[in-house]
Amino acid sequence: MKNVLIVLIILFCSRLAFGAGESVGSIDKITASIKEKKYHLAIDQIKQQLITSPKNPQLYVLLQKAVESESIFVYEELFRTNPQNGILAQKLGYIYLEQNERGKAIEMFEKALELGMSRKELTGIIGQLYAEKGNNSKAIPLLEETIKSNNQDVNSLQTLEGIYSLEKPAKQKGISKKARKLLIINSLMDAGYGYTDIGEYTAAIEIYQRVLKLDPIAKETYVALADAYRKIGDISLSLHHYLKAAAIIQDEETLSSVYKWLGILYVLVNKKETAIEYLSISVPDECKELLPYLTKCFSLPMYTDRAKNDPALFQLQNGKLNEAIEIYERIKDKNDNIYLGLGVAYCVKDMFSESLNNFLNVIECSTLNTNTSRIAQQMVKIIRLRIKTMN
Repeated sequence: MKNVLIVLIILFCSRLAFGAGESVGSIDKITASIKEKKYHLAIDQIKQQLITSPKNPQLYVLLQKAVESESIFVYEELFRTNPQNGILAQKLGYIYLEQNERGKAIEMFEKALELGMSRKELTGIIGQLYAEKGNNSKAIPLLEETIKSNNQDVNSLQTLEGIYSLEKPAKQKGISKKARKLLIINSLMDAGYGYTDIGEYTAAIEIYQRVLKLDPIAKETYVALADAYRKIGDISLSLHHYLKAAAIIQDEETLSSVYKWLGILYVLVNKKETAIEYLSISVPDECKELLPYLTKCFSLPMYTDRAKNDPALFQLQNGKLNEAIEIYERIKDKNDNIYLGLGVAYCVKDMFSESLNNFLNVIECSTLNTNTSRIAQQMVKIIRLRIKTMN
């Protein structure tokens, strides 16, 4: 019996050794394929090995390396055949940066600039990279150009501050003051967003107002203030700050969002001609955005010229959301008009669960396939999607 056990142990150990040897041999083959730039082959070899050794950590390390190398290889090949393509040069620069190949990244970013890519996006990155290499003579003009076009770039400010302390102490004081101010502003904005996230809009507004005292043309702050005032139901101040934001914002995506909210809020306060001006130049995606449907809600025939006989609607048209909600909520026997008004008011305040319930009630109260029912159904879909995305 003892001899049988010894034989079994020897057989078991030999199998382990054979398996380990086979695994080591496969790892060597995969490594060789990567070195030879045969990335597809390496990936196929890894796939085969994962069937028998799904928990081997070496395989996952090699897989990541093969995939990343394949990505670089593909872009390099594309750029070789399209050497005048600035987009490819810029993309390669970012890939090299991710791989910590700083020299190659600089080369590609500079090539991208030569090919007409945006200086505003790239000068700061190239300046930072030169600063890391200790090449301050090349870093300084790039970082100075970056700050001139974007004085909110705190990384460039801080890097330039460090270089000035060594080479241009006379300039350090001014740049240090800007850097400190920007750090304070960023810290305050983060705190404001934190309060907004938990629904403490009044506290957020107080912080945003402190930011405006430090920087009266802070674009991001005007949008944040407008959003916060909208969510607490102060439509007049929300409109005021959206208009301020619209006057200084140049980013098209942000501007489109601001215009859409200006449109819907002007619809709400019964200034439809002004609303159309903003809604016609915003670009709503009706599959994802709720704003176009909110405007439709208040363009329905049942809401035409009803303000005199509807005190809640009158409050809404004067921009007093909270007062309108209070009146509507007190009414015991609600109808589709009331539910529609509540749905819109809660939606404007970003109270999506309450808005959803009221639009569902609109559908229940409305005749099937009417404009009211169809718009309410669309709002239900959009708000459910929004809630799902938020969670």
